[in-house]
Order: sequence, then structure tokens, then C-alpha cells
Amino acid sequence: MTILDEARRLVSLGLNPLPTRRGKKSPGIPSWKKYQTQRSDASIEAWFGPGSGYTGIWTATGSISKLVVLDCDSTVAETFWRERIGAEMEQTCCAKTSKGHHYYFAIAPGDKIQSWAVAEAESGIKFDVQAEGKGVMTPPSPHPDGGYYEWIRPPEAMLPCPTVLLDGGQSYRAGIPPGQGATRPGVTPAVTGGPTPASSEGRSLLSELLRRSPTAGNRNDWLIRVCGHIAKLIPFEDAYRELVRMANSTLDEPLEQVEVDKTATSAWESEKSKGLTTIEKLKAEGIVSGTPDEANGWLVGSGKTLLSPCLVKSGDSKEEVLKEWANFDIEVLGVIVGEETTDYLIKLTTINRVIECRLDGTILGSPRELLRWLAERQCSSIQDPNDMHPRVGENKRLQRYLESQEAPQYKSADALGWNDAVGGFLTHEGIIRAGASSIEPFGDMRPSSILLDWAPYRYSFAGTRDEARRTLQQILTFHDETVTAVYGAWWAACFLKVQIMAESSLFPFMALEAPSESGKTTGFFQMMVQLGGNHEGHGEFTMAALRDRVSGHRNGQVWIDDTSDPEQTWDLVRQTTSEGSRTKKQTDRHHQERINLVAPIVISAEGLAALATEKALADRAVRLSVPSPTGRISLIDPSRPQWDDIKDLQAQYQGDLTQISGWFVSMALDCLPMVSQIRELRPTSGRHGDKMAILRLGARVLEMMSGNTRVVELVDAWCAGWDYMKGDNILTTEIIPKVLRETKYPTAPSMYWPVYVDRQRIVWYSESGVADWWKDQRNLTIRQRQLGSEESLKGQRRDLGIEGTGRIKDIITKSGEKRQKRRFHPLPADISALVIGRAEMVHSDEEEGQLQ
Repeated sequence: MTILDEARRLVSLGLNPLPTRRGKKSPGIPSWKKYQTQRSDASIEAWFGPGSGYTGIWTATGSISKLVVLDCDSTVAETFWRERIGAEMEQTCCAKTSKGHHYYFAIAPGDKIQSWAVAEAESGIKFDVQAEGKGVMTPPSPHPDGGYYEWIRPPEAMLPCPTVLLDGGQSYRAGIPPGQGATRPGVTPAVTGGPTPASSEGRSLLSELLRRSPTAGNRNDWLIRVCGHIAKLIPFEDAYRELVRMANSTLDEPLEQVEVDKTATSAWESEKSKGLTTIEKLKAEGIVSGTPDEANGWLVGSGKTLLSPCLVKSGDSKEEVLKEWANFDIEVLGVIVGEETTDYLIKLTTINRVIECRLDGTILGSPRELLRWLAERQCSSIQDPNDMHPRVGENKRLQRYLESQEAPQYKSADALGWNDAVGGFLTHEGIIRAGASSIEPFGDMRPSSILLDWAPYRYSFAGTRDEARRTLQQILTFHDETVTAVYGAWWAACFLKVQIMAESSLFPFMALEAPSESGKTTGFFQMMVQLGGNHEGHGEFTMAALRDRVSGHRNGQVWIDDTSDPEQTWDLVRQTTSEGSRTKKQTDRHHQERINLVAPIVISAEGLAALATEKALADRAVRLSVPSPTGRISLIDPSRPQWDDIKDLQAQYQGDLTQISGWFVSMALDCLPMVSQIRELRPTSGRHGDKMAILRLGARVLEMMSGNTRVVELVDAWCAGWDYMKGDNILTTEIIPKVLRETKYPTAPSMYWPVYVDRQRIVWYSESGVADWWKDQRNLTIRQRQLGSEESLKGQRRDLGIEGTGRIKDIITKSGEKRQKRRFHPLPADISALVIGRAEMVHSDEEEGQLQ
């Protein structure tokens, strides 16, 4: 039976189920509390259907489901209630939990029953009565601590609720005799909103116990509980015993004094010995197995706490006992060993919960960092108590305790994505391989813990492969079809980036020239980035943060939007296209480490002038001009805007398309043999040829992943129409076109202008004159000034294939009295035409026609 089938069954029985995510014990939908008074029936199919991402069921208790659940977390509690409720405990609906059982009981329509709970340390009784405003996890949900909730008896077996559970705990506090808790008609249930019942959670029940005398058959149980409460409150034994005698004397039929003294002694010794236990006693009781010594940091674990030796006074001498050192225990599941770092995969267990997480080994080197890390997980240790034996710092104790467990060791991976050592795609969750439909468990290599901060990616296989393919097909219709095809081709190639770079000189970055309202940060582009596994989206990063981001994933896109430091950003982007490296200081500020810049990059802005001025960047960029999608009409319903389709699709996946990202990794890896086609797909040699070949390959991968047969045609046409000239640089892309525009296209040499166009439409320019003119321009970056120097222009001329010393031209001064000479170089005819075209392209309508 699927989770959807079970949810349907619960609805048919009148219950109100809500969805949960794995590892959680509360509903995973926004504003879920409204469903404590509102039926959830209409949303069941969407919540629990394929691809929803929800894995469990949380059922609301109280009047909305006409349900009360008795949650017993211990055998003591179950025995207690079995004696008081009787056979109905073994007949009503029951579910197995990780610690005990849930017993389901029905209440009458309209009844609002108050929830209440008890947790008594002295008696071991711990239970919850879940009713109005509460709820319980329901089979077949996974339990956060491992395993699944299971039906012992199905919901159809539910019996009416015993009266003793309906009064908010009043009968319990009065002392319920065995056999008197069964259902009895005519009892008015407690109404939510009345006086809050006394509870042992956070305050004593002593006042209620003393106020309500027990029945004759329940006096011993009552006295044990009274003694436990008084022993907790009173530090002096003589006063304690006197109070116990006084409490006994208030009974209608007091117990014999011998029995009272025996019970009082047992309770006193039990309370005062807590936390001060000899090692031998704990071993005998099976609470601990090891012996505290130097090798384990003088720590032994009880499963939920850590204990350490202390010297306490015992008469005239001191006795070594174990005292609680921390409110948690740690089991090391594995150790990830890198070249310079060690990370621990741990299971952190406390009284209330179990957490599986990573502990960065560097945290153990700093007591302050360790305390903060523990506090974030609601854990703490005792700060160097005076009687601790021996005195050793918390971080040193814990490090030795972890090392003493001799857990299996794993290799550390410096980046997510394709990893040759594992032969697959490494993620935070495990390994994805070609053709996979789920994530494979880790082998002997795992990602470094620092990647949890540096690489915000997640991968999942919600739904089916065909559903993921249909979703991609739809997203490719959410913008101009050439834009989606070209961007999609680059996006698909990112999954195979490692293999592609073995066949090419670089991996290009994506440059989106997108004005406002072009949908660059919502809609199509945002959704595609999520399909690639990135759940963070676009951002404006500091250089330090950006450097870390692009070092965390070899295949995961990093999206930079409107950079605030263009020069440094472009330099880093240039390095990343060839997987360069940078040096940064380590946290100790004295050592340095090199990190590799490996991620494919998307950079978006309203204008990307640097791509027109620097050939090294232009060759590495897939420069895509993005029109506005405003006004696009839905392909599903022509009466609606396409934005409605986008919002509907986002809602289907709760705004998180990474739920299906694993499918696209798997599908892309199926295409690995296609990488060899790059050689055939190159239109020319060099960086430009590699860039176009990668896009064309990506289009073929995208076609396979989406089933869209148009993308190859669109991308091939876009690549063929790309204006490319070997050796193109800032001289021909910006400087000469700008001079021509500002000088109104002079047709003869002049002392004022370093460029002119002759009658054959050949462009002539003076290197020294152009360099001087460029130097006087305002608002140039340092890099632009460097590229416009005379020495740089000479190199750019040679890149264009223009050799020789040029020609000396006579220049007549304004008065016509004196002639000067200046050396000019001609641009070849094809380059001249290209440069003039660029100048005219941005020229205003009024200026057009000046060149005749």
C-alpha cells in the first residue's frame, strides 16, 4: 500500500491526515495548524501523490478527527494503563513506534478533549494523551530515529475512548485504581481552554498528590511517588523523613511505619545517588561497557550521556565515581580523511532525539568553537568542574573519545560532481550513476564537510523519469525558444563538464545580457538552475564567498547577478573556465592553501561591456541577449498569461525543483559516449571553436533529456550565425568603432583624429594616435587602459595578421602652412567592413548616412 492509499483510507474513516517530510515529526506544509479545525480531504491527492516529495503522514487528533491517542513511550507506562483500562488496550487500534505504541480511541462528534502528558522519573511512567491541537505520526511513515511506524491493529479496530483519558488528567492525579479506567457512559469530557492540568513536565505534582488521598488499594504507589517528589525538593534527610511521615499520617488508613521507612529509604538513596555512580556498578548494570582512561579522554558513554570520573568525599577519604559530563553521547560512524583535514561522521544522541551530522575536525581545536557547535544542537558539557579527575579540556577529552572508537575511514573529496575515483557523480546524499533511479550509498569516498557550506546543492529522484522529462519539456517553453535552447544546451553540457574538458581547452561561462523584467532571476532561468541541483539560486557574492562557491562543485552552476566588483569577478571567471586555482589564507592566518576554481558560471546583468572589450573573456563566454518574456501567453490555456503556468509548476514542487534534479544527472550520464562527438562538432579551431562545439554537444544531450527535437536545429543555427573573426580584440571591437563614431567617420588623415576611412572603405589607424586618444577617455577600468596602451595595440595588430611597419601619411595643419607625418596601418577589407558595421550598429539615426 502506498502512502497515498493509506492517506485515502484515513480520510474515508473520518481522520484528518497531513503530509510530512523525511526526518520530521510535524507537518511539512505552510500554515498547517489551520487543518486542526479544517478538513484536508481536498488536498490529499496533491500532497501524497507521486513527485510530491512528502514521505510520511501526520494525523491531527481531537475533534477534527474525533480521535484521542494514548502515546506510551515505556513498558512501565503501558503496564500502568493496561491495569487501569483493561482488555480494551489489547483490542483497539494500535501502532508501533520506535519507543513504544500509540493506542487510538474514538470520541463523540463535537467533543473537544484536552491534551495532557506525564513524565515521572521516579516511577518511570511517561505517556502523552494527544487530543485537541495535537497529532501523531501514522503508519507507514518513516521514523526520524530509523525504521517505520507500523500498524499492530488497523484503524478500523478503533474503540470508544476510556473516560479516564478524557478529563485532562484529573483521575490520574487522584490515583486511578487498577481496573477502574474503562469506558463509562455519562462522563462529561474536559473542554479545551479550561484550567491547565498539573504536569510533571517542568513542575512537581506533589501538591495534587497531597491534596487527593488515594484509595486503599493504591496507597503504596501513592507513597512512592510522594517520596520521590519530596526527596527531589529537600536536601536534608531528617527533614525529608519527617515530611514523609506527615504525608502518610494524612491518609484515612495510614501505612505501617516500618513500610513507610523502608519506602522512604529506598527513594532517598535512589534520588541522592543520581549522577554519582561507581564505575563497577554501571558496568554491572550494563549502562557502560568501557573504562575511562587516557585513550578515550576519560569518557564513557551510556548511549544518551557521557560520563567522566570524579573524586568525591566519602567519609575521611575520596571515592572515584562517574558523573555526567555531557547531556549527549556520540557514536562515530566514519572518519573522512583529507590531505590536511579530518571530518567525523557522527550520530549524536540525547535524551530526546538522535541527530546524524558531520563534525569538522578543526572545531575540536577550539574550545569556543566546540561549545558553539554543541549549543547549536542543544547539547552541552560541564565546564571543568573542580572535582573532575583528571582535569582536561573539553575539546581534548572529546577528540580522544572520538578517536578511541576506531571508526572506518573514508577519503575526502574536495568537490561535488563527477569524481573519477568513485566513477560517478558525487553529491551530499550519495552517488548518482548513469541510468540510476535513486542515489547510491557512499563507498570509500565522501564529500568534505566544508562543502556543506560551499556547495548549496541537493539531488533527489521524486516521481518518475518520464515525469521529470515532461517537466523539462514544459520549462523549455517558458521563454524565447532560441534563448531556452541555447541556455538549455549549456546547462545540459554542465553535467558532462569533466569529460568535455578532456576534449577541449576550456568550458565556457554563460553571460546573460538581460534588462529588467526579462525574467532572469525568476521563471525559466531560476527553474533551470534548480533542475541542476542548486537550491540557492542567484546571488551577489563577496570575492571570498564567490571563490569558495566556485570551488565546491565541478558540475553545479554558480549564478552571479549584477556583480559589485567587475574587475576581480571577470578575472575569477576567466580562471574558472579552465579550472585554474587561487591561494587563500587558512583560518589560523599563518598558512595558505590553494583551492581549485571548478564550477561552471552563469553571470547576468543589464550590460556586459567587458565582453566587448576583452577578447579573452569574449572567447570564453556564451553571450546570450535575453528579451523580455512579458506578454507571453500560456500554451495550456491561451486565455491566461504564461506566468500562471510557471507559478502552477512551482507550486507542484513546492518551489523546489531540486526534488527531480537527480533524474537529469542520471540522464546526462547516459550520454557520456556522445562526448567524443566534440571533434566533429567544432566549426573552427581555437577557443571559439571549442565553445561552439560544447554548445552543439549540449543541444544533443538536451534533446535526449527533454525529447524536444527542435533544440539541435536552433542551437546549430545560433552557432552558425555567430559573428566571429580570428584575432578580434578591443582594438576592433571597441576602440576604433568608438573613434569612428565620435569623429563622424573622417575620410582623410587628420592631426586631430587617429583613424579615417578611405574611398575603398578601408579603415586606417595610427597606433600611437589611438593609444593617446584612448588614454584621454574617462571612466575606463584599469584593465581597459592596459589593453589600450600602444604596446598592447601592437600585439593585437599582429593577432589580426597585420604585419609590416604601415605607411607614412602627410597631415596638413589647420592653417595649411605646415605638414606633419604620422604612421598609419590599414585593416584588411573584411575586418574594415566588420569594424564599420560595429560603429554604425550603435550609431543614432541622426548620425547614420555620414559615411558616403
